Amino acid sequence: MSGPAPCRPLLSTCASLAICTARLSLATRHPEAFRHLAIPCQHVHVSTATTTNRVPPEAVAAFYDAVGTAILGFLRFPPLAPGPTPLHLAQVAAGLQPRRSHLCLVPEFKCIANVRLPELPPLQDGKLKHELVVGDVCDVFSHEAELAASRLGDVPTREELLSIFALHDADPSKRMAGIRASEKSWSSGAYAMGGCVGVRKNASMFPVFTRALVRFLRHQIPDARFSCVAIFCDMLQGMHKDMCNQEGTLNYGVALSDFSEGFVWAHDPAGKVHKHTPSGKLPGVLHDIAKAPVRFDARKFHCVMPWHGQRVVVIGYTPQRGCALSAKEVRYLLSLGFPLPWVDTPSPTVPPVHDAPVEQRLENVADSGPVHSKLPCASAAACDTHLYTFGVYHSEAEFVRKAVQVGHPRSLYGSLPQAMEECIDALLVMPEASVVTKRAAWLAHWTARAKAIQENPDPDWHIQDPAMRAILGRKRLQLLDEILLSEGYGDCTLARDMHHGFDLVGVAPPSGVLPGKVTPASLEPEALSANACRANDALRASLRSCGDLELDEKLWEKTLLEVEQGWLQGPLEWSDLGPGEIASPRFPLLQNGKVRPIDDYSRSGVNSCVTTLEQPTVDTADVAAAMFSKLSNGLLRKGRSGALLGRSYDLTSAYRQLCVSRESSRFAIVAVFCPKDGKSYLFRQPCLPFGSRASVNGFIRCSRCIQWIALRCLLVPLTSYYDDFISASTCTLAANTDTTMAMLFRLLGWQYDEVGPKADVFSDRVEALGVAFDLSETCSGVVIVDNTLRRKDALDSLVSEALARGTLNHSQSLEMRGKLAFADAQVLGHSGKFALKLLSAHTHAIPFKTRIADDLSRALKYLRQRIVEGSPRRVLPTAKDTWFLFTDACFHDAGDGGLGGVLVSSLGSVKSWYCLPLSADDIQPLISHTARTGIGELETMATLLGIQLWRGHLRSTNVVAFNDNEGAKFALVKGYSKSMSVTRICHVCATVCETDMIMPWFCRVPSASNIADPPSRSMSCDALPETFKLPCDQVRRAYLSLRGRVCSMLS
Repeated sequence: MSGPAPCRPLLSTCASLAICTARLSLATRHPEAFRHLAIPCQHVHVSTATTTNRVPPEAVAAFYDAVGTAILGFLRFPPLAPGPTPLHLAQVAAGLQPRRSHLCLVPEFKCIANVRLPELPPLQDGKLKHELVVGDVCDVFSHEAELAASRLGDVPTREELLSIFALHDADPSKRMAGIRASEKSWSSGAYAMGGCVGVRKNASMFPVFTRALVRFLRHQIPDARFSCVAIFCDMLQGMHKDMCNQEGTLNYGVALSDFSEGFVWAHDPAGKVHKHTPSGKLPGVLHDIAKAPVRFDARKFHCVMPWHGQRVVVIGYTPQRGCALSAKEVRYLLSLGFPLPWVDTPSPTVPPVHDAPVEQRLENVADSGPVHSKLPCASAAACDTHLYTFGVYHSEAEFVRKAVQVGHPRSLYGSLPQAMEECIDALLVMPEASVVTKRAAWLAHWTARAKAIQENPDPDWHIQDPAMRAILGRKRLQLLDEILLSEGYGDCTLARDMHHGFDLVGVAPPSGVLPGKVTPASLEPEALSANACRANDALRASLRSCGDLELDEKLWEKTLLEVEQGWLQGPLEWSDLGPGEIASPRFPLLQNGKVRPIDDYSRSGVNSCVTTLEQPTVDTADVAAAMFSKLSNGLLRKGRSGALLGRSYDLTSAYRQLCVSRESSRFAIVAVFCPKDGKSYLFRQPCLPFGSRASVNGFIRCSRCIQWIALRCLLVPLTSYYDDFISASTCTLAANTDTTMAMLFRLLGWQYDEVGPKADVFSDRVEALGVAFDLSETCSGVVIVDNTLRRKDALDSLVSEALARGTLNHSQSLEMRGKLAFADAQVLGHSGKFALKLLSAHTHAIPFKTRIADDLSRALKYLRQRIVEGSPRRVLPTAKDTWFLFTDACFHDAGDGGLGGVLVSSLGSVKSWYCLPLSADDIQPLISHTARTGIGELETMATLLGIQLWRGHLRSTNVVAFNDNEGAKFALVKGYSKSMSVTRICHVCATVCETDMIMPWFCRVPSASNIADPPSRSMSCDALPETFKLPCDQVRRAYLSLRGRVCSMLS
């Protein structure tokens, strides 16, 4: 089905709506609204091939009602700034500014005013022409959920809380069973992990919504005492104990949605309902949370029973060691309304209202529009009044103060996944002896349990199929299942799925721990099987030599070796294929001088039969760099040595350690060309194939599970990149960390490279993912990231061969662009972006020409030299002193204009400023003949000029650079623009920053709040003393010098 992804879960599964074409334009215009419609349809579905083109009227009515309600509900609370993704946060911590994420340091407006008026007052350029005195003013928030929560009453309703919950992204879950696409959780308040306690990020990021949840729960259960509140949506929690809860406290639960059944079974010696638990069959009671509020002791065994409908509940509970919270944290929790069990006088049920002025003058405000709470039923003229929303800008001084208060983004955003953050936080506060004791106790407990299972295994975990048993024989799946259940891991069905084998077609079971992303199948498995005969004949006729006899022979040798290892069964003749069985071709891939067999399950159509509900994410090199940096700098702040060691762990033939399900065995067949016989043979594949979409999802679930156990249970900082794991440790804990990981792999039954070229040891240099992490300067909090020598040599040869040929075809261009872009990202600065843009232009040129032009030749030579000889990327600790640079430009119709810039210290005081009027002749060389305006070039030039003028102050520091032009900002972030002149200015700016080790971060400031606006127009400003102004001749000389560099570059 076509259409944007956000509407697929609702529409693609419902045959009655699958042919409704009007949905496409709606989904395209309002994708965020469709995101909130992403729930499974409860209808009975039939194949779209059997439906007619006539849509039932009631289906159309229901469809438009749902769409209209969702869109209008979303438009009531428009987002002010989308939150950053985990990958973007890791890039921030690693010293990189994400290109595709709007990390808003200072909100666009200082407050929002809702005004009910008979008509909209006169506007000029989207702003009020006259003052407007109002009384309804609320704080501005960076997330739409907080803006929505600020409009709630004293006691919110269930419907209001549900609508705001839908605006939130899910927390990293700890116990989600992974059987429903709508699973989601969100929590706020106190937390406890190991020896570390604190207040969750959500409590500070979403205080208004947190207060609303607390007020609601206390209204439902007045005597409840708790320090954390959570919302669970469609989470089927298996039998478990919450041993991290404070002893003597209870869990309190209230339903937010309408559903039936979904009881909470809780162990009670007086109960009459018996359930199987890890301790045997125990009595308990069923709490009907769907009908009334419930309370139970979560430190005893409990579970959630199946339900009908969407089950959304709010739970209040108390993590352990709340008394260890600081006085400041306790005061903050009380201000949110939490009735803390260890505090004698609980906080008031309804917190005091926000202090806000009785009257607020609106002078500079943004565009506004009417807001409707329901579908419009009449024309605007029929309404007496309308609700208008105005945004009030910061003044110039207010924006500067706010920017300085926020500081650098690295100090504002958490940089790592929650489990890794909590692991590192625990390592920073726990004595190393306690860490060793905790690891040893955990491993001893589960090693003893593994021995007990081996002596008396559960028959349900016996593997019947001999081929599967040979592959999974080392895996302790029953033990893994008990570990996940005991520790509360979200993907609690993983062990059963491993035991069953992973399906290659159909809906991949969601884990509940990976981010949701629906990717529907484009082909039904039955349709693929129905056409298997013709597809196999076509493959048999077309499968020939790859064109290289040596590669063919090595591929055949590796295939026969896999047969000996039990990974393949064969060879078989084509006549041995049964009905509905389909073969996929295998081809050789030459990587680093080695032949790697690749099974092409896309060509056979098997990959087209997979629907995934999650995105199989991995930890990039930025996550590893952020992990090293956070741990090192955290140790230094604690007065300890920040020196670190690291090592990588590589699973041996990782995919071959897992199985394909017996139901998918008819799709797990590969065809391989035999050069000796000159024909192809077939092989059955009981292990996961390398080349299947479903294999990726299944394996990532396993690798994420290993990582979580290491982080959560053993306090080992560990990243996960497919089958590669990178670990960090202090020097004194390195040996223990290595032993711990080795025991974990053996305990779970995973094989990793302990000898050979991929085997590693803890040292101050870690190589993985083609990247080298130099930890020799972590004693000062610095992590150095560079390309490995092997990667540098390979790229040197790749570029040299292309230059020698003088040609670069399309596939070679794509390959080279990807490899050079990855390697360039590990080199300090952004100056390589300019050369990469030229390579992209060659790749996507229409008509395409293979000849390497002179400018591309120079660009490739520049990139080769930069990657081979350039300075590596240095991830520095967050600087104590951060400079703030504000710049602006003006451009008049006559062609003249001006530049202005202000340098502000970390204390918020103006250090210096410049003002430069420009004539048309000064500006013209920067502007192309086809450009309609030169404002983009001037805005970018103003930033470059400021960095050049004050590079003496900015050397080896972090700089937050503000300008009020979105195009210029994004060009500086990316390093290039559609305008070649702007791209050249960005290249010069990047070169200057690299030379002086300046770490810039580019942000936007509204024009109304930009302190550099007056000097750009040669206007006076009280906040800019004349004594701090740079001499005009000095500024002009710097401008002319930079303009000359820009105009002469690559010309």
